[in-house]
Amino acid sequence: MADSDMSELQEGRESTLDSDWSNISGTSPRKVLAKLPVTVHDWDKEWQNQKQLRRLHPVYDDGTMTFFWRAHTVLTLVVFVAIMVYVAIFEDPYSHDNDYNFKRGLIACVLAFLLVGVTQVPDGPFCRPHPAFWRLVLCLGIVYELALIFLLFQTVDYSRTLLKVFDPKLGVPLPERSYANNCVIYDAANPADPWHNVIEKFDLFVPTHFFGWWIKTLMLRDYWLCHTLSILFEVMEYTLEHQVPNFAECWWDHLLFIMTFCKT
Repeated sequence: MADSDMSELQEGRESTLDSDWSNISGTSPRKVLAKLPVTVHDWDKEWQNQKQLRRLHPVYDDGTMTFFWRAHTVLTLVVFVAIMVYVAIFEDPYSHDNDYNFKRGLIACVLAFLLVGVTQVPDGPFCRPHPAFWRLVLCLGIVYELALIFLLFQTVDYSRTLLKVFDPKLGVPLPERSYANNCVIYDAANPADPWHNVIEKFDLFVPTHFFGWWIKTLMLRDYWLCHTLSILFEVMEYTLEHQVPNFAECWWDHLLFIMTFCKT
């Protein structure tokens, strides 16, 4: 079916929906939606514009960096095969120990997956600074998720042993810090530093929450969805305090530092 026929069919369905809604409420749904507050970016319209742009111009090129706006899949394949041939023919795996070979092989597998993903994964909604960058971010997220799934089926001790392969300093349990041992905001019993509880709670996790919220808003572009995820995250911390003592925090740490200052 041609694009013009599809558009006419879609317009006919929308007009039918508008007439049915008008018979029920006397108001077109488009007018109703137009009066509602906009809390999310119109990705559907953006995607349609991108599809139309790609249909007219298959390769988006602003004329300044033509080389970086082309796929180069053949060049990428040639370089990847050349590296694999070099490793298979000229390198001797017996010249290194098993731990070194294990780390190199695992890193090579991850890099090969990222290379295939960057060149073959479909583009997402973001095009700045380059769609390939966001394809790389997506593939890194997939690798991280696969690593978490693998660790889910391992014991804690064995997981820590695996981490020592990458860095001997890892695999050691960190000291747990309690954030809920003293929840007094203004400690009158300590006149030298009455705000010491607030200052002690203001650690690295506070800017981490702030910048994490900022990046989340850039990705989701939805006011209500971002706040819903933030509230559910705090609820998750409350429910997991019996398993992770580090999640125990004072009430003002949850409400003031996290919910008000870092995630609004």
